[in-house]
Amino acid sequence: MRLQSQLEDLLKRFFARAKAQQQQISATSAKAQPLNSVLRHEQGLRVFETRPEVAMDNNISERTLRLMVILRLLSRGSKGMTGVRLSACMWSVIETLRLHDLNLHAWLSEYLGACADNGGKAPADVERWLPWRMDAEHLSRLRQGGGARPQGP
Repeated sequence: MRLQSQLEDLLKRFFARAKAQQQQISATSAKAQPLNSVLRHEQGLRVFETRPEVAMDNNISERTLRLMVILRLLSRGSKGMTGVRLSACMWSVIETLRLHDLNLHAWLSEYLGACADNGGKAPADVERWLPWRMDAEHLSRLRQGGGARPQGP
């Protein structure tokens, strides 16, 4: 209860200080925009105060996006909508595999191998590679990284 009280006091002082600073600066000042935004969103910024299940930060989302931003910067971005769509598709696949704790390299090796076996096209039954449709043995193999394609006779 003591920590909750301290949190409430800190938030109260923070927003009081923001309001005081807002009154002391010109509306056209560079500082005005962030202060106005903080005060305009005060209710949303204080949600975690009464709802402990809501995180105080957005670090999970930011960490997820960080790699995508770095890769976009290194590759100097997408040159057109085709590149944007491909990136969105790939990141969706990568994050889905991550959420299901699958080894990306193993999954890609298996799926792209099946595409190669199918003349360079996606296999007719793509559900075999959806984590929520895989049997326990297949999931286990791909989580351990042993997803290398079995050799045929």
